[in-house]
Amino acid sequence: MFPELRTFELQAVFNAHSFSRKEQEWLTKFLQNHSLTLQMLVIKPKTFLTMEALIANPFLSVESATPIRRHLESNAAYTVWLTEEPGQLRETSSYFHQLILPQLQILNIGLQESVAGAQLFPDLYHIAPMLKKLTITDVKLTTKYLVDILDGLAIHDRKVILEELSYTCDELFYQIFDILAGKLPKLKKLTIDCSKISVCSDIFDDPTNLIGSKASQYPSSVKELQRFLVFHLQKAIEHYLFWPIRSLQLSYTGSRYDLHAGKDMIGGSPTSRAGVF
Repeated sequence: MFPELRTFELQAVFNAHSFSRKEQEWLTKFLQNHSLTLQMLVIKPKTFLTMEALIANPFLSVESATPIRRHLESNAAYTVWLTEEPGQLRETSSYFHQLILPQLQILNIGLQESVAGAQLFPDLYHIAPMLKKLTITDVKLTTKYLVDILDGLAIHDRKVILEELSYTCDELFYQIFDILAGKLPKLKKLTIDCSKISVCSDIFDDPTNLIGSKASQYPSSVKELQRFLVFHLQKAIEHYLFWPIRSLQLSYTGSRYDLHAGKDMIGGSPTSRAGVF
């Protein structure tokens, strides 16, 4: 026991050998034993060996290295520990879903790709009822999985209390801001890492067509992307008048775009600062 433990970070290989039932029970109990002091939790699954390292071994062929690599890289035990549902729980306290961390405010967690229809992450409302900052890594969230996670967050006074969110997705749609504004009314900082951005096909001819347009395309130039982002920030000032976003950070195909809304965004004359595009 560490009576003053505030932050715990674990980066490890969670395969069947390194994260057996015994290790799962130990980790769950360790976290629960520090639940009254733990405020920040970071858990990241790591890969033990790369395919390149295995192929470099002169005693292994590509054919024989592939199944070994799959076994070593598998984090299936971690996924089971993380997503096991209440009805499947055994008598012992072995799973993440059984934790109650009343002081936890920051959670930075790596997730694994999920098979179709499977749960990606358990509800957090009872695990971390005071959670203010959530960072999800190692997986590209679809809108469905993102909404599922947001719907499982803690609520106080009928509002989700989360103030900071960071996640990765394959494609960023402008509608996601409507979803986030509706589900996270107290959000102050938003960070999204995406592979591509989908925008309205007619936005560049008439930006007022953004709302309600169904057609989409990908920006063909940085200048077009800039026009989209600047316009959407201006639209957000009008449309999300009471959404307290102060920092919006988008990472897009290797280039980072930062939009910081000034404190005058709500009430008075709106002001904003846009990063270099």
